[in-house]
Amino acid sequence: MSACPVWAEEGTGASGPTPRGGSLAVDKPPPDEGSDLAEAIDDVAYPIIIGTGLYLYARDGRAALSDHASALVTALAISELLKNVVHSERPNHKDDRSFPSGHTATAFAGAAVAAHYHPDQSALFYGLAAAIAWSRVDMREHRFRDVLAGALIGLAAGQSATGERSYIPVLQLRF
Repeated sequence: MSACPVWAEEGTGASGPTPRGGSLAVDKPPPDEGSDLAEAIDDVAYPIIIGTGLYLYARDGRAALSDHASALVTALAISELLKNVVHSERPNHKDDRSFPSGHTATAFAGAAVAAHYHPDQSALFYGLAAAIAWSRVDMREHRFRDVLAGALIGLAAGQSATGERSYIPVLQLRF
């Protein structure tokens, strides 16, 4: 038996029947091993990011929404470009689009814009972005390096969209 088997639903594989009645298969990814909390966060990641934009629009108007949209598009474009150049395999072996994390890039882009307009709530915005990043690692969609790169891309995109000149936004957190 392989050191890292991938289980098929039913039948027999090339290695014969397995103790649990399943079979070994080389073409199916391993089951997700993320925690229930990580899966819940992942399920609401994009609604949180989009909701942040709507919150900014309601509170601060069109300019804030425009900055938010610009940051998201920039972060996503850079992430997709890098995914197509780097071809890093995901920890769950699903595909080769692991680096960088697009979820994390857009989450931190949205957080950077929101923190620019509402610095008193920056811990909340960056905390939500960090939770999204953690969920991607916990669900084995990304490695730490993937979410770190995504976070840096998102921060740069958010700061670029707002004209922010701080290169260490975490130092601006206000509690």
